[in-house]
Amino acid sequence: MNLIVNLRRVSGLAAAALALAGCAAMSPGAAPVGDPGFGFALLRRGEAFRQRSDAALLRLPLAGRLARGYNAARFAGTLAMLAGAGVPILKALQAAAQTLGNRAMRADAMDALAQVREGAPLASALAAKKRFPGLLAMFARLGEQTGQLPLMLQRAAQQLGSEVQRRAMALATILEPLLIVAMGIVVMLIVLAVLLPIIQLNTWVR
Repeated sequence: MNLIVNLRRVSGLAAAALALAGCAAMSPGAAPVGDPGFGFALLRRGEAFRQRSDAALLRLPLAGRLARGYNAARFAGTLAMLAGAGVPILKALQAAAQTLGNRAMRADAMDALAQVREGAPLASALAAKKRFPGLLAMFARLGEQTGQLPLMLQRAAQQLGSEVQRRAMALATILEPLLIVAMGIVVMLIVLAVLLPIIQLNTWVR
């Protein structure tokens, strides 16, 4: 009997939810769910949220530096490889920007691409984007001045990659003792959870 009552309540709630959804869809200011513009708006909203999340990640003390260095090294390495292969700088920049996993840095790279397309030097365009390490802009400036841009970008990628590895090792050195302590606390709690009932049982028997 209780099961039948609960099923009736669930069906009633589902019907009410469907009715509310139908009213919202039929309201004059609401976009239909099947409307392509509605889906595009949701996609843009989700993309903006992910970009803000990636930008917040870059502001973290340790993880932000690791993410910034890793993405910058990947960007510089791809750009160096494409530029060394004779790909035009605009196409190389666009392809390198697509390799960035961080959406905030990818947006900065696309802005730098727009500046270079308008005639700005690559080093100036990268220096204007504070999410990219200053080391990358410095090596790009040296490459533009000496005519060895692919070589300088490759050196920047190597140095940034070495710095990321060094920071990751330092972070692992810090986290290892903390993980050991945390595992010890978990084991102690498990032992206490097993022994306390036995101790209480012995106390009651006495």
